Amino acid sequence: MKIKSKFKDYYDGVNPLHAEEPLFLRQTQKFSMSYRGPLVLDCPEGPLKDLLTQVAMLPVHHLIGDQTVLIFCGKVFSGASVSGHTSDPSGWPFFKTQYFWKPSEELTNCVVQQRRQYGQKFSVTEAESQIDKWFKEQGFKDQSLLDAQLKAISPIVVRRSVVSSTELIVNPVLKAYDFAKIVAPEQAWQELSMFFGTVVMPERNTVQVSDKDRHQQHGFDKHSFRRTSKELRGK
Repeated sequence: MKIKSKFKDYYDGVNPLHAEEPLFLRQTQKFSMSYRGPLVLDCPEGPLKDLLTQVAMLPVHHLIGDQTVLIFCGKVFSGASVSGHTSDPSGWPFFKTQYFWKPSEELTNCVVQQRRQYGQKFSVTEAESQIDKWFKEQGFKDQSLLDAQLKAISPIVVRRSVVSSTELIVNPVLKAYDFAKIVAPEQAWQELSMFFGTVVMPERNTVQVSDKDRHQQHGFDKHSFRRTSKELRGK
């Protein structure tokens, strides 16, 4: 697989000796969406909008405020994030978002604290149970999503929901979501290579057969459709 992109990601260069076709033209696109009334997507009609509509309609976890659903080559991964101010070793402050792809004590405490701020009383045990359900079927394959991704030639789609706003991102920087925590670079490279191999397979498997070869396949040769000199004299 060959990647053409303006940014680097964590799986780049895993197998440089085979960095040939198929080509992954990795370009990030962002689309806003609204659930108020009918679903509204600021995306032109076509295969990409069909894909994004499917992703938009995937289940939402009503307990986790900051949540991420990531579709990677037809596999669905549910994530959550915690954002806040922190500082580097030198004491310089900065805003950081940490992503979780499996249950965590830190995530549970954060969710409980957020719910209590909204006047909802959740115990740690209740929160743990709800969060476990969100991460339960991590990486399950959805064939309809894979088919839609192949038609749109878009192997990676993220639905990012924070409080009341939701954004759909096509082909984002996966290292920004700490996706290596759940899918190793080698696996990511392999699955993307297989995805684009499937995209170009119909073209590669189409063999042009000449008339000459087609005749030979049916047992004909160059004399089959010619009249012999004997037949011409007899006429």
